[in-house]
Amino acid sequence: ARPSVGSGGGRLLRARPGARRTKMGNVDRLLEALAKRLPSSTTREDVEAALRAAVEALPEGKRKTRERVQKTERRCIEQILEQLRAAAALAAVVGKVRVEGAAEEAEDADEVVEEVADELTLPSAYADISSDDPQACLERCTSLLKSALASLRPAKRAAEAMDGLLGLLTAQALSAESEGDFDAEVVLQCAGLAPLASAALCGEGDAEHALIWHRFLAFLLLAPCRLVAEEGDKSGEKAALELAARLGGLVALLASPAAARGAARLAFAGLAGSEVPSGWLLSRLAFAVLPVVGVAFGEWWSPKASSERSDLAALLHSLRMVALCRSGLPLLPGALDVARDQLRAALTSRFDAMPLLPEMRRLAAELEGPRAKSLRKRLKAAGVAEQSRAVATAALAEVVELGAGALEPEALDRLVDFAGLPRGLVDEALGVDARAAAARARGDLFFEDSMGGGAR
Repeated sequence: ARPSVGSGGGRLLRARPGARRTKMGNVDRLLEALAKRLPSSTTREDVEAALRAAVEALPEGKRKTRERVQKTERRCIEQILEQLRAAAALAAVVGKVRVEGAAEEAEDADEVVEEVADELTLPSAYADISSDDPQACLERCTSLLKSALASLRPAKRAAEAMDGLLGLLTAQALSAESEGDFDAEVVLQCAGLAPLASAALCGEGDAEHALIWHRFLAFLLLAPCRLVAEEGDKSGEKAALELAARLGGLVALLASPAAARGAARLAFAGLAGSEVPSGWLLSRLAFAVLPVVGVAFGEWWSPKASSERSDLAALLHSLRMVALCRSGLPLLPGALDVARDQLRAALTSRFDAMPLLPEMRRLAAELEGPRAKSLRKRLKAAGVAEQSRAVATAALAEVVELGAGALEPEALDRLVDFAGLPRGLVDEALGVDARAAAARARGDLFFEDSMGGGAR
């Protein structure tokens, strides 16, 4: 291969065999500086994106350089890839190359490449930030989202930024004894991320991006539950309820019905029956979730849309949560009744509860009271529930409501399995973390569960 000799004292770059001899100018210096900033494992697709981003960011005075690169884009990409392979061989390091400063004559190009490199290394963008400083995490995420929206692949960059944030801001178990780790300003910062994340992630057909969006919506719904609570501070609790209602309204405004159901599934699947949330935590959950129920399970849910396992699970978990609120909260009785009616109507119109009858009988056997006795009579073999789909569906709702305070999330999940519905995106996300599954088995509600890291 013949070297391309630079006219400005630059380094020698080897060209591909048969390639034309070119002058060592701004183009070659830009390509060399870009190659030094990329890891050796960078794909052709990402090299192309980085090159285009660097070219677009060139100042107006570099118009000829921009035009030259655009005319010979394929050759420029090949030249970068060749330099990456050569650098990897020399460094003898798998997966990365040594990052060096560009030559003095490439200073202008280096500044452009620095911006591109920042976008291509998002996973390390939080490396200097502690998870104990949620405000700093949110500020960094805001900056990354703004940069993502100005990039060639906004959804990919935004998904990486949001995934990093949600990984950092996992929380301790939420229970009656939980201590908050957010203040009001942090919760407002969380709300401020929503429009940016929505602009970057919504409308994409990528399943991974959709899941991150669902996780973030669940994070918003549960953020008010992480507010620091002062015992006896009525004004502070009133402000917390207002924030919860604000975030719930925001999620209802931004989420599609499918996203709202995914968020509900992720947010409420970890409510353990052995440790029912206290009054203040339940109040915040109610104020946040009520606006979302209408979007997730109301008239916006298209009758033509197919149902997945996670849809039924989200509905039953939400019905259980509403039942807990109705029995434990003097607040919002009218709104809770409306939410209950919407959930029951969606259950009746969307799902067939008859395959669930064997498991419903087992759960009903553990319930107490006159209503439970009547329910068991309807559910018995050859009873009315086996003869009418409507009766079976109504009985399913009653099993969930009567057992709301004692049902473990795993019991509801096992009940859903009897329906034989196809597994969806959220189901797969909830089934990947064995450690979170063990935590849920102990009766804990982890944000890690609600953000998609817990077990089904």
